[in-house]
Amino acid sequence: MKKLASDLKHGIMKLRPENADDLWCLSQVIEPGDRVSGVTYRKVKIGDEQSSKSVKKRFFLTIRTEGLSLDGSLRVSGTNELELDDIPKGSHHTISVEAGDAVTIQKEAWPRYQLERVSDSCKETGVVLVCVFDREEAIFALLNKRGHKSLSRISGEVAKKGVDVKARGFYKEIVNALEEYDKRYSPVFIVIASPAFWKEYLRAEIRDEGLKRKLVDATCSSVSEGAISEVLKRPELKKALADQRSAFEARLLDEVLAAISNDMAAYGLEEVRSAVDAGAVSKLVVADRLITGLRAEGRFRELEGVMKRAENRHAEVHIIASDEPVRSLMSLGGVAALLRYRLG
Repeated sequence: MKKLASDLKHGIMKLRPENADDLWCLSQVIEPGDRVSGVTYRKVKIGDEQSSKSVKKRFFLTIRTEGLSLDGSLRVSGTNELELDDIPKGSHHTISVEAGDAVTIQKEAWPRYQLERVSDSCKETGVVLVCVFDREEAIFALLNKRGHKSLSRISGEVAKKGVDVKARGFYKEIVNALEEYDKRYSPVFIVIASPAFWKEYLRAEIRDEGLKRKLVDATCSSVSEGAISEVLKRPELKKALADQRSAFEARLLDEVLAAISNDMAAYGLEEVRSAVDAGAVSKLVVADRLITGLRAEGRFRELEGVMKRAENRHAEVHIIASDEPVRSLMSLGGVAALLRYRLG
């Protein structure tokens, strides 16, 4: 994300999303009632009644947001705020925002947690490639600011004991996949994780020195989707993954679960609301899936009020989006709070 201009005194920020993650970020901060300005195209008729034809015309619109959807592009719908030729004020229109498009957002006030989310998206952080494997199977995933995305899974045919020619052939397949993903995504580093000592055999098959310099070794107990989340928590990766949002969110959920076991957490909207109103919350953690669901049901204002009151009482507010932490948090009601003190 690129921040092109900012005037927070008047609630204005101009941004340019650069990829799908940035579009997702915008979908989380744009809300009903916000004024959104951007370019759109509409078909208009030109000429007289007898020789008229439709042409696509470019317009710069400012709309009062009523709804939005994200499906490849971010579609913000609402009512036109300006009187324009061919587009009357108050008419309903949609601005479609794609990667590379500039968009201006104006709010009554920007909550701190939304400013932090935009700031995170504007940071220059790269992606991380992860490969969890043994001598029979390998899973590849990409870590980014949004979380992790599975890329592929490959299998080999090897003997149950020993490292034979077939095993070496499978390691070469893994290396080929790593080289291909390295070219495609240019990760800042590559995590290779395996049970036991299989990663040593994989390293022996890598000839590319540039690829070797990106490698970070890790250990996992199995080769599965869950192993990706396991790898994120390994101590040897804490420094390497310090800037990765997914690792941060995994640790945040660990804090929540530890606090629950010590009666120092509240979870579920009712419990969390009471804790916030009591001024007992130090950190508020919300699943993006809960926000999306409540928005679709027209009930987000209730949760938003809790988040704003928590912020006003100097609590940290975090919205998490990584798959595994979100699943864990959704099982607790989608929202949890770390407490400053136990509630009676």
